Amino acid sequence: MSSKLESTIVGTRAFGLLKRNVPICALALGAVLFVVACVFDSSFATPWLQKDSMTVPPHASIAPARRLTQCTPRPVFLMHGLQGNSRVNNQIAAWIRDAYGAKTIQMPILEDMMSVTALGQQVPQVADHIRTTIANDPSSFSSGYDLVCHSQGGLLCRAVVEYMDDHKIHTFMSLAGPQMGIYGEKVQEMVTKELPNAGLGYLLKISFYGMVYSPLLQAALSVANMWNDPTRPSVHEKENQFLPLYNGLTSDDAGNKRRKSNFIRLAKAVFLIGDFGSDEFDGTFGPWQSGVFGYFKEGGATEYIPMEDTKEYKGDTFGLKTLNEQGRLVLQTPPRIDHGAWVHNYNVVRQHVLPYLGDCEHLTTTVPTTTPSPTTTPAATTTPSPTTTPAATTTPVATTVPAATTTLAATTTPAATTTPAVTTTPAATTTPAVTTTPSVTTTPAATTTTKATTTTIATTRTTTAAPTDEGWLGQLSGWFQWMFSGWSR
Repeated sequence: MSSKLESTIVGTRAFGLLKRNVPICALALGAVLFVVACVFDSSFATPWLQKDSMTVPPHASIAPARRLTQCTPRPVFLMHGLQGNSRVNNQIAAWIRDAYGAKTIQMPILEDMMSVTALGQQVPQVADHIRTTIANDPSSFSSGYDLVCHSQGGLLCRAVVEYMDDHKIHTFMSLAGPQMGIYGEKVQEMVTKELPNAGLGYLLKISFYGMVYSPLLQAALSVANMWNDPTRPSVHEKENQFLPLYNGLTSDDAGNKRRKSNFIRLAKAVFLIGDFGSDEFDGTFGPWQSGVFGYFKEGGATEYIPMEDTKEYKGDTFGLKTLNEQGRLVLQTPPRIDHGAWVHNYNVVRQHVLPYLGDCEHLTTTVPTTTPSPTTTPAATTTPSPTTTPAATTTPVATTVPAATTTLAATTTPAATTTPAVTTTPAATTTPAVTTTPSVTTTPAATTTTKATTTTIATTRTTTAAPTDEGWLGQLSGWFQWMFSGWSR
C-alpha cells in the first residue's frame, strides 16, 4: 500500500472520529476557554445576566473609588413583589455585590402564591426573617443594613420599617412600590386575571368593587389591602385593614406615634417609580404617582395631587414630612421605566439604584428613638454627645448620594429638600459640631453635578452599549456566560 493511500485512510478515519465527537470537543474547548476567561477577567459574570439587549458591563460605569473603599459596606436585604420569589432579585443582587462588595440577602419567604396573603400577616414574617438573619451573623450587621424592595414588596417593607421597634435600617429603597395603594380598571382586570378561577378569585371576578373592602378579602388578600378607592375615601379609611394603619390615619394615637418614630429613624428613604405621564399604568399597577406618595384627588379618579397635598404629608401622620424637611427623603420619577426594569435592567439599576447604596457611614440614626417626636432637629435634642451623632446622620445622605437626595427632592418636592440642610446646621452651634460643617458644605458641589447626570440617565436608558474596552477575553467570557445562562433558563 502506497504512503499516499495510507495517509488518505488515516485522514478519513481521523475525520470520522472527529465528526462523531464534535460535541465533546466543543464542550472541552469551551470549558478551557471559560476557565481562562475567569482567570483573566473575574468580573465578567454579572453583566450578561440581564434579560434585555443592553450589555454594559457593571464595573465599567461604577466609580472605582466606591469599589476600592477600605471599609465594609452595609449588607442589603432584598424583597420581591407580588407572585414573585427570591430568584427574581438574582440580577440586582449580583450587581450590588459587584459594585460595592456588599453582602446581599434575598429573602426566601412569602414566595409565589404565598405573596398573595394579607399584608398584615406578611409584615411580622419579614421582620422575623430579618431578626433571625442578623442573630445568626451579628458582626456583619453591626453598622446597620439597607433594605431594597420591589413592587408590592416596596409597600410591605415600608410597613416593616414602621413595625420594627428594633430595626437598624440605614437606607430603605422602594422600587415601584404602590405606597398610596392601587386603583383603576386596568389594575382590577390584571388582578382578577392573575388570581385563580376558584374560590376568592372567582368571587372577585364577579364583584370586585363590592367585595374588595369586605372583612373576608381584607383578611385574605394583599391586593385588597392595597386597594385605595378615591371615590369612597371614608369607606377606605374605615374598612381597609392595612393602608390606613401604616399611613397613620387610624385613631390609634399610641400606635401611630410608635410607627412614626420607627420610620423617621431611617437615615435615608428612597422612593423610585417610572413617570408615565397621563397613562396612569406602569405595566403592573396604577396610578404610578402612588410610588412617590401622589394619588387621585378624593372624590374621583381623573385628577391627581402630589405628595405635598395629601393628608398623610400635611399632617405628617407617619413621618414623611419630617424626613423630607430634614433632607432624608428622596423621590425620583425617571421617564417611562417599566415596572420590571427596576430589578432586571442593568442600566436602570446602575443609574437609579446603585448610587444610593454602598456608602461606608455607620448607622447613627438610632438617636431619635429617645425622642418621641423628632420632627425638629431629632439628633441634637436629647444628649450632649450628639456632636458625632448628628454629623453622621446627615453625612450618609450627603456622602452616598450627593446628587440624588437634593436633586430628587428639588424635582418632586420643590421647596422641601434644600431647606432641611439648614435645619441640620443648628447642630453646628455647639463647639464640636463645627467639624460637621465642612461635610455639609461639600454636598452642594456634588449635587449640581449629579443633577445633570440624572437627566442624562433618563434619556439614554434604552440605548445599547457594547463592551468595547473589555478585550477579546472579556467578550469571549461574556459569550460563554450568555450561553450558559440560556441553558439555565
